[in-house]
Parts: sequence; structure tokens; C-alpha cells
Amino acid sequence: MISDLVTASPEFAQWWPRHAIGAFESHRRVFQHPEAGRLEFVTQQLIPAGDLGLRIVVHLSIENDDSTARLAARSTSLS
Repeated sequence: MISDLVTASPEFAQWWPRHAIGAFESHRRVFQHPEAGRLEFVTQQLIPAGDLGLRIVVHLSIENDDSTARLAARSTSLS
């Protein structure tokens, strides 16, 4: 597959040897919300190559857990 991509894309052929991929972590994180209670999410973090001090952090719902629904209900009731 890599050789096909190198052949098809001069940009890919230039970028591939650099292997410029940052670290990726995933873990569970618990928050205590004053009204929604205990909320648990899977936290994923992406660190761009070269560690420029940038982080992309996303909190995702956990299957069979109602944390996202409870938090959404709180934000809906405030509007």
C-alpha cells in the first residue's frame, strides 16, 4: 500500500520518510459536576509532531453510560 501511495502522490512520497506522527493517548477521566453528578468519559489526546505546545483533547461518551445525556440535559435546561 505504501509503495502505491508513494507512486500516486509526490507529496506522500516526500512526507512518508519523515514519519512525523505525534503521540496519542486514551484514558478514562472522571469529573464531578455540581448538578449532573459524577461524569465519566474516554479522553483522547493528540499531540502534533514536533510538539509545538499544541494539544487536541476530546472527551467521548462511554458505551452504556449516561454521562453525556445527563450533561446535555443540564446545558439544555440552562438555555
